[in-house]
Amino acid sequence: MGLWSVRGQRSNVAPVQTSTAVVGSSSTSPDAPSTTAAAVAPPSRPADPADEDLLQRAWSLAGRPDVKALVELRESVVQRTEERGEKESPETKRLLDEIDRYIAEARSLQLKLDALELKNTSGHASRPR
Repeated sequence: MGLWSVRGQRSNVAPVQTSTAVVGSSSTSPDAPSTTAAAVAPPSRPADPADEDLLQRAWSLAGRPDVKALVELRESVVQRTEERGEKESPETKRLLDEIDRYIAEARSLQLKLDALELKNTSGHASRPR
């Protein structure tokens, strides 16, 4: 079994309107767990509709998990708020904290997926034919 990656590709994907994003994998190996899944919490509702769209996008990226795109999104928010002179506002700090949370969740999910792929790959290599 292989994993499909969209790293390096950019697209404008509409946000998914579900309560959680679940990524799972099943294995046919008798000693491997049958399913591994991780969920990403949906975004909260900010006051600014533009921030809501931003958090919706961050949530979607975290569910993939696309850490690189999330870091780029965070950097764009920092740059935008610096240009507007809103860098120290409580709303900006809250927005960046939420994006940081999504980055952490995406990293965690990516590590779990990488570990599962490594386990499946190394399990196949050590089996005699």
